[in-house]
Amino acid sequence: MIDPRRGRVLSVQARRRMLTAMDDIPPRAVWIDRFVMYTRALGVRAQPELIEAMAADLWPTLGHMQPETAAQAEYDEWRPSDC
Repeated sequence: MIDPRRGRVLSVQARRRMLTAMDDIPPRAVWIDRFVMYTRALGVRAQPELIEAMAADLWPTLGHMQPETAAQAEYDEWRPSDC
């Protein structure tokens, strides 16, 4: 396997690390469900369907991370402030 960033062959250990990291990420539907559940647990009162649509939109860019981490990052970025 060739590292697309460096154009050289990856070591066996590097390939195992890459595959292990990808194996830890759930499939898209599971990722979206877990994103919705965690977002609701944070106290977001939006309809689950709206959170689900947001999760589906975020999947292409945040799908590489655990859904709970992605939900927390989005919550932290868009948390309502008590001004």
